[in-house]
Amino acid sequence: FFSLAAMELARGLRQHLSALGLALDFTAWYLDDGCFGGRVEAVQAAVAYISEHGPGFGLLLNTHKSEVIGDPSHLDALREAFPEYPNVVSWDDWHLLGTPCGSQPSVDAFLGRVADNAARKSRLVTAIPDPHVAYALLRYCCGFCLGVFYMRACGPQPDVWRRVDDATFSAVCSLVP
Repeated sequence: FFSLAAMELARGLRQHLSALGLALDFTAWYLDDGCFGGRVEAVQAAVAYISEHGPGFGLLLNTHKSEVIGDPSHLDALREAFPEYPNVVSWDDWHLLGTPCGSQPSVDAFLGRVADNAARKSRLVTAIPDPHVAYALLRYCCGFCLGVFYMRACGPQPDVWRRVDDATFSAVCSLVP
């Protein structure tokens, strides 16, 4: 249902920006998460429109969870243009719906942390007394699903996925008598 309401809000936003002679260069929406980009004036107008009209659709902007992303050499200007948004970050290191979208080094560092966390979760899951529950958690939370999601989002990272696979395999072996 929310997606239908968000479509109406997005349609109104496009009309509003068009009436101002502005347009966004990029928009992506998933449920109540949105990402849009363009010239500062267009983004400011979009934020103002969503701030005013979003509550009617159940959408409230949370400025502390939102990020303003831009050219590393213009971050100070973006902080001035969006003073109510404390999270102004470089386009070298940003995320969209939990997926790293910045430079390759930032993606690699993020995926390294994902692999570390997956290995830690795999070890912790083996402490669950019921092996069926532990196996299900390994299957659905620690290995395959995690790997598929990030491989689709970030592309192949053989070293990272080998670490996740090794940790998952080790955990499964410890569950099998």
